[in-house]
Amino acid sequence: MFLGTDIFRSTAWHRAAERGNSEILQKVWEWATENLTTEEINNKLLLGIDIFRRTAWHRAAERGNSEILPKVWEWATENLTTEEINNKLLLGIDIFRRTAWHRAAQRGNSDILQRVWAWANEKLATEEINNKMLLGTEKREGPPGS
Repeated sequence: MFLGTDIFRSTAWHRAAERGNSEILQKVWEWATENLTTEEINNKLLLGIDIFRRTAWHRAAERGNSEILPKVWEWATENLTTEEINNKLLLGIDIFRRTAWHRAAQRGNSDILQRVWAWANEKLATEEINNKMLLGTEKREGPPGS
């Protein structure tokens, strides 16, 4: 039930993040922490991807959900390794090779851009920010044939 997906492989977690529904997101988080393993929480919720390889983090950033993004960030920093946060949240790319930063910029979400920038500066080296997040010049894992 917690990890069930729709035709886009989106979970209730993805949809709550996308829609900006913090009450549902909080409830899903509480249920998950009571019923799922740490591995499931990390890999299926915090790092779980939909058919477009977007995490809930991508979705919240794209939609400008400024209440949701800090919650996901808080839970991620409490549960994920630094490497997972850096490579799969801050620098994680969707099938179009866009990070959450790119998704927020595309939609003109300046508040989200500022938040992601601040978090990136806490976790990433300047070179990673410049080459991977801002410019996207370094080759990263993407869809087949990319």
